[in-house]
Amino acid sequence: MKRDFKPYKLSVSIQVEVDLNELLDGLKLHTTIAEIKKNIGMYLRAGVKQYKFVPGEDITIPDEGQIAGNLHEWDIVSYGEE
Repeated sequence: MKRDFKPYKLSVSIQVEVDLNELLDGLKLHTTIAEIKKNIGMYLRAGVKQYKFVPGEDITIPDEGQIAGNLHEWDIVSYGEE
């Protein structure tokens, strides 16, 4: 007989290394580095929340292009001079 468990929410901390020099190369900042880091963290957490994981499963981290695209959507960065 299958045993049912109460729903659990588990919070984990995942350290992700992002090269800001490469990510922001050629882009113009409209905010602080602290806001950039906060935005990247929110973006990564939102992506992970969409999926159900099983123990041992790899988590796919978005590449720099996807992260930079997200920063553009939030008007945090733009290309070159306007």
